[in-house]
Amino acid sequence: LRVLADATSACGKASILLLAWISRLQPESFSLSSDLHYVGQNGGRILRAMFEMVRCQGWPSTAQRVLSLCQAFEHRLWPRHHHPLAQLNMLKD
Repeated sequence: LRVLADATSACGKASILLLAWISRLQPESFSLSSDLHYVGQNGGRILRAMFEMVRCQGWPSTAQRVLSLCQAFEHRLWPRHHHPLAQLNMLKD
């Protein structure tokens, strides 16, 4: 996936960290690891709030996309790209 924001901006960094969380990446730097942990704790709440907002607005197609992203974040598995058994650590490459 492409991130349209600049990686040095707050929006770009948040986008990259969200993608890294879903992809189960492990950063080498302690500061990035700390930021990734923070995103992991709060990203699900933000995505659920976004889902509630678009659902209340009556936008079903957008609500479906946000809910799919929310589930991907919570399960740390990209929808339609990986088999559910890929979540097991013993099956990783």
